[in-house]
Formats: sequence, structure tokens, C-alpha cells
Amino acid sequence: MLRTLPLAGEVRRLPLDCAATIGSVSNTLNKLTILGKAGANRRRGRRPKVRGIAMNPVDHPHGGRTNGGRPSCTPWGVYCKGKRTRLRNKWTNRFIITRKGGVPIEKFVQAKKWRVVVERERKAKSGAQAPLARPGPPDHLLGPAPPAWGAMPGGASPAAAAALAALAGRGRAASVQHARA
Repeated sequence: MLRTLPLAGEVRRLPLDCAATIGSVSNTLNKLTILGKAGANRRRGRRPKVRGIAMNPVDHPHGGRTNGGRPSCTPWGVYCKGKRTRLRNKWTNRFIITRKGGVPIEKFVQAKKWRVVVERERKAKSGAQAPLARPGPPDHLLGPAPPAWGAMPGGASPAAAAALAALAGRGRAASVQHARA
């Protein structure tokens, strides 16, 4: 069973056995520590941050003598501001119900349209009041099914283990007899 929770403005499905800690992080003043010199940062593994405008044109799109003329971008020319960077076919998209700002994911919008079309066809064929379809988009629009969260810690579920034991007990001879009958 999955539960929906708002996360950073988006509504996402989560496993019921998820755990979270609620509260504030301790020692919030740690970020105000003054290290004193560049070497202290280097000892912590932090490399210097050189501005693109201070580089040469061969090193960065913002480099060179003149300022401006180009929107903010990375050293490889990818725009930094306003462009969505999430992959369209990322496998975790099936857990997102609504994106930040209330925008539903396109697959869910298509599923709602598909459900309306199916309901209209069903009403037209029967002429009677059709029962409502199950909530959520059809499985073929969601991609592969998420993992069975309840069965993960202990291995296979008891029903699956019993079915496997029954198949293993019969062996090949039972399957051959079944095929002949």
C-alpha cells in the first residue's frame, strides 16, 4: 500500500514503511564559521570557484574581454536558469502524482483523458450507468510496476513461497503427465 505525501511542493507516492525525522538540524551556526584562509578550504577537499567571466573564451562561454551577450550557462553551454532538468522518462516518475506548482505529470493527464474516453464508450454500448473505473492511470501508461514493498525485507511472500514449494515437489514428471492429459 502506498501513501501520498506532499514533498517540496509535489505530491508523491511513498511506501508505508518509510520513516522520517521531523525537527530542526542542530548547530545551525556552524555555517557561519570563518576558516581564515584558502588552505583551510582546500584541506576540506573544496576546490576554488572561478567565475566564468574571469576565464578565457576557450574555457567558458562567458569568458573573454567583453561582458554580457549570453544568458547564464555552464562551461558546457547548458543554460542554468529556467530550464527543467529532470529526465522525462525517469523511472521514479511513476511515484509523482503532481509536480511542483500543481502541474500533473503528462502521463497522468493522458491517463485521465483515456479513462474519460473509455467511460464514454462503455456508456454508449450499454446505455446504462457504467461503474466508475478504478482510481489512477492504466498500468500501460505507468510503465513497469514498482517493487513489492512488503515482500522486500523478508524475501518472497508466503503465498509465493508456497507456490514455489508446490512446483518444486511435483518435479518434471508431474508436468509431463499434465501435458499428456
